[in-house]
Parts: sequence; C-alpha cells; structure tokens
Amino acid sequence: MKKIAIFVLLWAIPLYGWNIDLVGSWLTEYDSNICNLSKSELEEFGSDYLAAQETKLNTYDDWINGSIFKLRIKEYPAWGTFTLKRYFYAKNPIKDYSVFSLWFMLKITSKSYITALYSYVPSYNYRTYYDEDSSGYEWCGYAVNKFKVEVRRKFAQNYQLNLALRYSLYYYNSAFREYDSHKPGISISLERETPSLFSKLELSYANRLARGYDSQQEVKKISDENDISYHQIAVGWQVAKPVGNFKIAATTSYEHNIYTTKKEDTLHKDRTEHIIMLSLIHI
Repeated sequence: MKKIAIFVLLWAIPLYGWNIDLVGSWLTEYDSNICNLSKSELEEFGSDYLAAQETKLNTYDDWINGSIFKLRIKEYPAWGTFTLKRYFYAKNPIKDYSVFSLWFMLKITSKSYITALYSYVPSYNYRTYYDEDSSGYEWCGYAVNKFKVEVRRKFAQNYQLNLALRYSLYYYNSAFREYDSHKPGISISLERETPSLFSKLELSYANRLARGYDSQQEVKKISDENDISYHQIAVGWQVAKPVGNFKIAATTSYEHNIYTTKKEDTLHKDRTEHIIMLSLIHI
C-alpha cells in the first residue's frame, strides 16, 4: 500500500490578550489501497464483478480530503492543543471518519520536556469481511482510543532525543468482536534542528494483541474465529526547511507488519504487510 499526502496551512488567528490561537488547515491524500486488500483481492476486484461487490467499494483507491482545526494554548512552562479532524473520501464516503485529540507538553528542566497525547476515533469502517452469522459480507468497523507519553531531552548542540510509550485500544462492531485488541508500543527518535533545517529519524515497535474469539464460552486457542494479532516494525524520516514564515516538510515512513496467528486463518496466517507513506507538508 502506498500513500501520498499534501498538507496546506490555510489560516492561523491569534486571540490577542491570550496566549491562544486558532489554526485551520487542509490535507489532500492519495491512498492506493484504502481497505488494505491483499494482492489476490486487488486482482479479483478488477476482473470479478462479484468480488468488487463483496468489498462494497466503488474503487479500491481514493483521494482523501481532510479539514483540520486546532486550538493551541501557550502558557509557559506548559503548552496544550485540542484538534478536530474530519476526513472525506472522494469516491467512497462510507469510509469518512473523524478524529479528536488532546496534546499537552510540560517543561521539566531547561533541556527536558514531557508530553502526553490522547486521541479518539468514534467510528471507522476498515473493510468488509465475510460474516458467517449473517451469511454475507459486512463492514468491519471500530472505535479506537490512543495514548502516548513521551520524554524529550536536548543534548549537545541542536540535537534532541525522544523516547515514547504508546498504547491503543480497539473496539469493533458486533459482527467482529474477535478483532477487539490492544496494542502496546515503544518508539525512539532523534531530532536535529538548525535555523535552516530540521530533520528527524524515528524507529518504533508495536505488538497488536487481538481477542481472537467472539463468544464468552470460547477461548482464543480453540476458537475458529480470525486472529489479527501482529508485530509491527516501523521507521520514519522527516526533513523540514523554513520558507518565509512557514516550513516545507517532506516525510516518508515504512511499516512492516508480521501476523502471528497459528490458526488456519487464510486471511492472516503467515501474512506480512509493507506500507509506505510519502507526504509533502506546508506548515
């Protein structure tokens, strides 16, 4: 799966007399595989009418537009941001979704900071799967809560080292309770900033642990339900350059997901995923 994104800052309004400002921006993104279909599913989508109907998609790729609004509070030694994002799919509106997030940063010493982030997605339609209970293909949707705590430490000249702990909780709709899962993770990143250039390299690891059964009378090992547990290794790189009062940033990331189920699950057993993200951002 490949993604290409362009981000544009539309406006920023300072509220005079207060250390608060409002920021509005717009994101346009192209996603070559919006439902993360397998290679065989993509091939069937273009050649088999019934296969296309099973996905309940108009197209397997799409342009995604996002409106982003931020309320930023800057009161030394603490900073905070409330963000509302709404994403719209040009050809597949069934996948539209919203994100709410709160971010907080506190300065501990002259060179150390701690940040906390909470984000919430109330509803997101991931893709369709066959549901034996309804004898048909149903949307697999979920709500997700994400938490992140990060410690930042400046050292040497122009360098900063960041260490973050992450934790996510996924709650799926009634047709796919076996996919309920939690995902702990850790990341480390190194930043370098000068007046003319900013760069950041990040490495992360996460382990998604799925429920793997849908009935209270079952246990994961002997249940015949799918198991979406996987290990995730990711690397990301960003470089940004000031241009006038703004910055132009280029970002690239790569994710490698290795599914760990031992069940005879044709969708996930021995499955691996490679996800590449490219973006150009104006901030």
